[in-house]
Amino acid sequence: MPITRGVLRVLAAIHEAPAPISGLGICRATGKGSGTVYPILIRLERAGWIGSKPHPTREGALVYHLTYRGQLRAGFEPAPPE
Repeated sequence: MPITRGVLRVLAAIHEAPAPISGLGICRATGKGSGTVYPILIRLERAGWIGSKPHPTREGALVYHLTYRGQLRAGFEPAPPE
């Protein structure tokens, strides 16, 4: 998967978040709209660079986190694999 500026911004927003972050949170952190962010999230998840799980308080929403593979591919210092 190519790392474009948009992809890098999304990865950085997820990486810099203190906890798993929602798609809306990623939109706010990057200054990009949902039409840009959500297609990137879909591609990143299919590539195994990020994972998602249900939002703890908002039904139907997801929160995202970087996978070990995603941390490596993005060039971030990886946390130990879970």
